[in-house]
Amino acid sequence: MVQRHFLGAFLKLHKIMQTVLVNMYEWCVSKMDTVKCQQFVDMSDREQADLLHIIRMGFPNHEQGTEFLMLHFLYSVHAIITYRRFGRIVGILCLTDMDRDTIDAYVSKGLVVENLEVCTNITNVCVHPSLQRRGIGTHLVQAYLNMLPRDSEVFLHVDVNCGDPDKGPHNDLVRWYRRLQFTVQYTNRVETCMYLKKREWCI
Repeated sequence: MVQRHFLGAFLKLHKIMQTVLVNMYEWCVSKMDTVKCQQFVDMSDREQADLLHIIRMGFPNHEQGTEFLMLHFLYSVHAIITYRRFGRIVGILCLTDMDRDTIDAYVSKGLVVENLEVCTNITNVCVHPSLQRRGIGTHLVQAYLNMLPRDSEVFLHVDVNCGDPDKGPHNDLVRWYRRLQFTVQYTNRVETCMYLKKREWCI
């Protein structure tokens, strides 16, 4: 009788502990990695500082000062998708809307832009150097593509750092975007333009 009592109490305690551990795990996951879409002006001072820090870490040779970067994010960047770990921004994807002049420039190069209503440009994807090659950049692009309606069109440009398309990190980035379903539209000694039209599928 006593053994049954202890066994029943043990099973109840085990069930309670199991529930607590599951809730703790779900809470930790929710706090550890989250993706959020927002505008620079709506970010807190700490969020803006995190974003500018990542840009500077990702582009150490960037010649522009902090004031220029803040104005760029305020007036040129339409939206920023942030990847957060424990509440701190560790990865970003920046977007701009395609204006009429930009679309005309693409058309002049022989590109076909079918859906002018939903046509965006990814200006950069940047992840903190200590967390690169862990899928964060891929997750950011996938999250953004999943937000888009069907038939949306997305452009991006990969800079040719050394002016030679056959050398440097340029080719690695082009291959990475190819894996994400982007296709090359043109390439020259300055940049490679890539394009994706979202179909019914989601990555």
